Amino acid sequence: MASPENVVISRLKAITFPSDRYIIHKGFIDQVMDRDENLPVKVSFAYVDFDLYEPIKTALNYLHTVTVKGSIIIVDDYDYFSTGCKLCVDEFVADKNSINKVYDVVIPDESFGHFAILTRQS
Repeated sequence: MASPENVVISRLKAITFPSDRYIIHKGFIDQVMDRDENLPVKVSFAYVDFDLYEPIKTALNYLHTVTVKGSIIIVDDYDYFSTGCKLCVDEFVADKNSINKVYDVVIPDESFGHFAILTRQS
Protein backbone atom coordinates (compact mmCIF):
# COMPACT_ATOMS: atom_id res chain seq x y z
CA MET A 1 0.00 0.00 0.00
CA ALA A 2 1.16 3.49 -0.71
CA SER A 3 1.59 5.94 2.13
CA PRO A 4 2.80 9.50 1.76
CA GLU A 5 6.26 9.90 3.28
CA ASN A 6 5.12 12.76 5.53
CA VAL A 7 2.40 10.52 7.03
CA VAL A 8 4.90 7.75 7.76
CA ILE A 9 7.32 10.19 9.36
CA SER A 10 4.62 11.87 11.46
CA ARG A 11 3.45 8.48 12.75
CA LEU A 12 7.00 7.50 13.67
CA LYS A 13 7.46 10.85 15.45
CA ALA A 14 4.16 10.34 17.29
CA ILE A 15 5.56 7.20 18.91
CA THR A 16 8.95 8.91 19.44
CA PHE A 17 10.75 6.43 17.21
CA PRO A 18 14.32 7.75 16.77
CA SER A 19 14.85 9.14 13.27
CA ASP A 20 18.38 7.73 13.19
CA ARG A 21 16.95 4.20 13.47
CA TYR A 22 15.10 4.02 10.15
CA ILE A 23 15.50 4.73 6.46
CA ILE A 24 12.50 5.17 4.20
CA HIS A 25 12.77 3.38 0.87
CA LYS A 26 10.31 4.55 -1.75
CA GLY A 27 8.96 2.21 -4.39
CA PHE A 28 8.14 -1.43 -4.84
CA ILE A 29 10.43 -3.85 -3.04
CA ASP A 30 11.90 -5.34 -6.22
CA GLN A 31 12.86 -1.82 -7.37
CA VAL A 32 14.34 -1.00 -3.96
CA MET A 33 16.39 -4.22 -4.02
CA ASP A 34 17.61 -3.44 -7.55
CA ARG A 35 18.81 0.01 -6.47
CA ASP A 36 20.60 -1.49 -3.43
CA GLU A 37 20.76 1.92 -1.73
CA ASN A 38 21.20 2.10 2.04
CA LEU A 39 19.96 -1.42 2.64
CA PRO A 40 20.83 -2.79 6.06
CA VAL A 41 23.70 -5.25 6.27
CA LYS A 42 22.30 -6.77 9.48
CA VAL A 43 18.69 -7.22 10.54
CA SER A 44 17.59 -8.58 13.91
CA PHE A 45 13.84 -7.97 13.50
CA ALA A 46 11.67 -7.56 10.41
CA TYR A 47 7.94 -7.18 9.91
CA VAL A 48 6.94 -8.23 6.39
CA ASP A 49 3.52 -7.07 5.21
CA PHE A 50 3.29 -7.31 1.44
CA ASP A 51 0.27 -9.64 1.11
CA LEU A 52 1.38 -11.13 -2.21
CA TYR A 53 3.69 -14.04 -3.06
CA GLU A 54 6.39 -12.29 -5.14
CA PRO A 55 7.17 -9.31 -2.86
CA ILE A 56 7.18 -11.58 0.19
CA LYS A 57 9.58 -13.93 -1.60
CA THR A 58 11.86 -11.00 -2.46
CA ALA A 59 11.80 -9.79 1.15
CA LEU A 60 12.44 -13.23 2.67
CA ASN A 61 15.31 -14.00 0.29
CA TYR A 62 16.95 -10.68 1.15
CA LEU A 63 16.36 -11.09 4.89
CA HIS A 64 17.91 -14.54 4.77
CA THR A 65 21.19 -12.90 3.70
CA VAL A 66 21.23 -10.31 6.51
CA THR A 67 19.82 -12.14 9.55
CA VAL A 68 21.72 -14.23 12.07
CA LYS A 69 20.82 -16.73 14.77
CA GLY A 70 18.11 -15.28 17.00
CA SER A 71 16.74 -12.86 14.41
CA ILE A 72 12.96 -12.72 14.08
CA ILE A 73 10.89 -12.23 10.93
CA ILE A 74 7.14 -11.73 11.27
CA VAL A 75 5.13 -12.23 8.10
CA ASP A 76 1.67 -10.66 8.26
CA ASP A 77 -1.51 -12.12 6.71
CA TYR A 78 -0.24 -15.71 6.79
CA ASP A 79 -3.13 -17.97 5.67
CA TYR A 80 -5.55 -15.05 5.85
CA PHE A 81 -7.20 -13.64 2.74
CA SER A 82 -5.06 -15.11 -0.02
CA THR A 83 -2.93 -18.21 -0.44
CA GLY A 84 0.14 -16.34 -1.73
CA CYS A 85 1.55 -15.39 1.65
CA LYS A 86 1.18 -18.86 3.19
CA LEU A 87 2.53 -20.58 0.09
CA CYS A 88 5.55 -18.30 -0.05
CA VAL A 89 6.43 -18.69 3.64
CA ASP A 90 5.92 -22.45 3.55
CA GLU A 91 8.11 -22.83 0.44
CA PHE A 92 10.81 -20.55 1.84
CA VAL A 93 11.01 -22.41 5.14
CA ALA A 94 10.93 -25.84 3.47
CA ASP A 95 13.77 -24.80 1.15
CA LYS A 96 15.94 -23.30 3.90
CA ASN A 97 15.23 -26.16 6.32
CA SER A 98 15.78 -28.92 3.73
CA ILE A 99 19.24 -29.85 5.01
CA ASN A 100 19.53 -28.21 8.44
CA LYS A 101 16.93 -26.44 10.54
CA VAL A 102 17.54 -22.78 9.79
CA TYR A 103 14.13 -21.39 10.81
CA ASP A 104 11.72 -22.26 13.58
CA VAL A 105 8.16 -21.28 12.66
CA VAL A 106 5.34 -20.44 15.03
CA ILE A 107 1.80 -19.77 13.85
CA PRO A 108 -0.06 -18.15 16.77
CA ASP A 109 -3.72 -18.75 17.48
CA GLU A 110 -5.95 -16.81 15.07
CA SER A 111 -7.31 -14.74 17.95
CA PHE A 112 -3.95 -12.92 17.94
CA GLY A 113 -4.09 -12.22 14.20
CA HIS A 114 -2.91 -13.96 11.07
CA PHE A 115 0.87 -14.11 10.90
CA ALA A 116 3.88 -16.41 10.97
CA ILE A 117 6.86 -15.89 13.25
CA LEU A 118 10.16 -17.14 11.82
CA THR A 119 13.07 -17.33 14.25
CA ARG A 120 16.52 -17.88 12.79
CA GLN A 121 18.16 -20.94 14.38
CA SER A 122 21.48 -20.99 12.55
